[in-house]
Amino acid sequence: GDEVFTEKLKSSIERNLDDHQFDLTRLSEELNMSPVQIRRKLRAVTGLRTVEFIRKYRLQKARTMLSQKTATVSEVAYLTGFESLSYFTRMFQEEFGIKPSEYLNSDPAS
Repeated sequence: GDEVFTEKLKSSIERNLDDHQFDLTRLSEELNMSPVQIRRKLRAVTGLRTVEFIRKYRLQKARTMLSQKTATVSEVAYLTGFESLSYFTRMFQEEFGIKPSEYLNSDPAS
């Protein structure tokens, strides 16, 4: 069902997390589904476009990595498949309302 589908999507993104070129074409190859099938099903299940789903997943992974404080912001950006630090910063702030550097330096307990 839908949960199995989204789990397959997530594990495919996870396997390719640091690859900034990972896209719908590669996703369709991995899942053995046509790009159209993936787009349609993803839109129906999540309301998101494929590129948005991949970006949201990467940003959530980035937030987790930053909260563990084991890497710098630029390392995290690279590890989660963002080629540009400025783009990563902009998308992170759009998603979570805080810059990644501020998030990294914040005290999650407070």
